[in-house]
Amino acid sequence: MNEQPSQIQPGSSLAASLSMAPLVQATQTLTRLTVSLRLRLLLGALMVILLCSAALFWLNARDEAADRVLNQRVENMLDATHAAQHAKDTLVALRRHLVIAATEAVIGAPGDNRLGAMQATINAYQPAVLQSAAALEPIDAPAALRVRTAAEALGQTALLGMAELAKGQVNAGADHLRQFTAIGTPAEVALEALLAHQQQALRTMLDAAAAQQQQIQTLLRVLHTVMLALAAAAAFLLSQAIFRPLQHLYAALRSIARGEPLTAPPVTGNDEFGQMGTALHELSQLTTQLNSLAFNDALTGLPNRMQFDHDLAASLADDCAFAVVFADIDHFRTINDGYGHFFGDQVLKAVASRLQWLLQGDARLYRYSGDLFAVCIKAGTPFEAAAFQPAIAVEGERLRSRMGEPLVVQDRRIPLCMSLGVSLYPEDGTTTEALVSAADAAMFQAKQMGRNVVQFARKDAALKARQRIELADDLRIALRTGALSPHFQPIVDLGSGHLVCAEALARWKHPTRGFVPPDEFIGIAEDSGQIDLMTEQLLRSACRTAVQWQGSNGRPPPRLAFNLSARQVRQGVVEMISRVLEESGLPASRLEVEITESAIIERPETAERLLNELRELGVSVALDDFGTGYSSLSYLLRFPIDKIKIDRSFVAQLNGQRQAGKIVAATITLATNLEIMLVAEGVETVGQMVTLYELGCRQQQGWLFSKALPAEDFNRWALQAPLRLHAVVRAQAEPANEIQPAA
Repeated sequence: MNEQPSQIQPGSSLAASLSMAPLVQATQTLTRLTVSLRLRLLLGALMVILLCSAALFWLNARDEAADRVLNQRVENMLDATHAAQHAKDTLVALRRHLVIAATEAVIGAPGDNRLGAMQATINAYQPAVLQSAAALEPIDAPAALRVRTAAEALGQTALLGMAELAKGQVNAGADHLRQFTAIGTPAEVALEALLAHQQQALRTMLDAAAAQQQQIQTLLRVLHTVMLALAAAAAFLLSQAIFRPLQHLYAALRSIARGEPLTAPPVTGNDEFGQMGTALHELSQLTTQLNSLAFNDALTGLPNRMQFDHDLAASLADDCAFAVVFADIDHFRTINDGYGHFFGDQVLKAVASRLQWLLQGDARLYRYSGDLFAVCIKAGTPFEAAAFQPAIAVEGERLRSRMGEPLVVQDRRIPLCMSLGVSLYPEDGTTTEALVSAADAAMFQAKQMGRNVVQFARKDAALKARQRIELADDLRIALRTGALSPHFQPIVDLGSGHLVCAEALARWKHPTRGFVPPDEFIGIAEDSGQIDLMTEQLLRSACRTAVQWQGSNGRPPPRLAFNLSARQVRQGVVEMISRVLEESGLPASRLEVEITESAIIERPETAERLLNELRELGVSVALDDFGTGYSSLSYLLRFPIDKIKIDRSFVAQLNGQRQAGKIVAATITLATNLEIMLVAEGVETVGQMVTLYELGCRQQQGWLFSKALPAEDFNRWALQAPLRLHAVVRAQAEPANEIQPAA
């Protein structure tokens, strides 16, 4: 029996979905139609506006053409009026002057030249009338003919009258002269009629032009009104269909730029704006995720360095004191080396959790970098850094103490301690850079003080840090220009009176500071990665100088002692020494490399391999600053040590402390029994020299004999200096030769 298809219940969710589908589809269709209608209306309005603009352009062009025609007609009409008026004026002037001339002829004396005077008047005024008639002829030929005829008739009549007067026929002459008015009046009347006609035509023309201009202006106003109405409609459609969605999109973009997440799309719909709104909403979600990744540490979940810098800049704008605490895990590298980086990550997470749990109030924790955490603690009152410091000291000590408790990670009990550096606002700085630098310098000083301490920033820490940076750059330039040079301090054998060795010591004459202490620039060379280049340059220069030394009385030339930094106890140093010896020509047997106890203790396996390679090369090895480190006796048996140098700190205490003398005596006995050569350094007084000599230390070095000298001065000193014990004592007894203690 076949199963019946299951019926969809009206109350089921599927039924509801199916029943809503037509409504959703109809809504979407209506939305699309609405958007399409708006766009069509907008396009129609734009088309009408374009047509109105074309009509306006055509009307303006037509108006300009009509103006040009009107102006031309008015100009022609004015020219005609001017010609008619000029013809009338010249004709009237001719008639008037002929009348005057005729009157003078009638009342004048009989002997006067009446005919000549009349002829002169005609010649003076008749040509102007004829010229005006010629100008009037293109405008009104009959009027021009009347004017010309009248002018000629006036002239002939005047001459006939003058002829009759000349014959003595006065009445006949007067009759001719009385005909002037009758002759000129018809032409003048015709000209008056012509002027009246032209003026009437001009008024009619101007009235017609004014009416046409009024019609055009009315049409222009209608078109402007239509365009304004259409522009308003288009603006409304734009605001509804484009500008309003654009405003919402712009506001959404501003919110995203401020880091504010969007809870919903700013514009919905199936059109382009709806798609942009959906895209912005997705962008907001992605931006929120990216901000979380950018401003939070992925391992611990704490705010990271970028967030710390942002929050610190915001705190600087508040009128409250706050403290920046840098907390660094001591010996964290040992944990990574011993258990691996994954376990180290778990330790960092556990440390972050404990620090977060220990912090109180407004304190906020950040993971700054690696195993370094940063804490920002606000005072909550108007800034009074001096009163704030004791509270921060108590809080820092509490954090240090609680963090010193063992940490259990993956069932392993991990001993832990932290070094804390603290800077205060505004006492230690008013900028982010200054506060961070001060806290970092204080934390570094806490490391140098033995770790597991709280250290507040010192005001000169940032200055010293800048000076170290500047000096490191100056040192780089000095190495490039060869400004560093070796100075040589002698090591003498008081028993034989011979110069047995000379230690090459680095000297740097700064262009502005003068001589820079070696303790200052050697550490900078180590920290800035320039120690290898500096060592190679100084060793090459010292070897080239030592090659020139000569022996005396059958004795070999003095050996050259050279110091290696603890940072150079690594692979590649022996190759460098071998290369320099080969280039300079100095035998390996004449070179003595000094290495400190601390270098051997920090890297015993590497140090043992290095010393054996030096022994194979033929270079002897001296253990420098013996007694200042751990002084493990096993190292004297394990490593190929040829010489021990007693540190100057023990030599300086020989005159005042018996314990120091016992330590030196024990060291001398130890070296003698192990057949290791012994040198005491830092000998500055005759008493120290004699005591060391009596204890069995014959080879000595110090300011009592000579300070470190340049190569030329050292060569001169070696030729004339007293080297036997009694000679040195006798030389030092002279007041002029008293040695000043080392600076």
